[in-house]
Amino acid sequence: MLNVGERSVARAREVIDRGVPELQQAVERGHVSVSAAADVASKPVEEQRQIVARGEREILEAAKAIRAERAEARREERLANLAEISRGNGPRRLPPLYPC
Repeated sequence: MLNVGERSVARAREVIDRGVPELQQAVERGHVSVSAAADVASKPVEEQRQIVARGEREILEAAKAIRAERAEARREERLANLAEISRGNGPRRLPPLYPC
């Protein structure tokens, strides 16, 4: 209806539900994107306040670091899953080769 994606609305809800008032105000003023604020809102309240107090650049840097941490965690999880799959696969037997 407003031409806004469902994920954007969910991120805005995260900022409203878990973000400190200072972070919410930064979004309302247009100083910080909703997605960056949602990343920062995942941190504990005191840490959010410290990040916001240091300014817009710090909020963006913190959001970038949070995304990198999450990406690394997902990567580690994928590697662990691949290792588990590899353990389940025994040595492969190839069919015998027949000359043509």
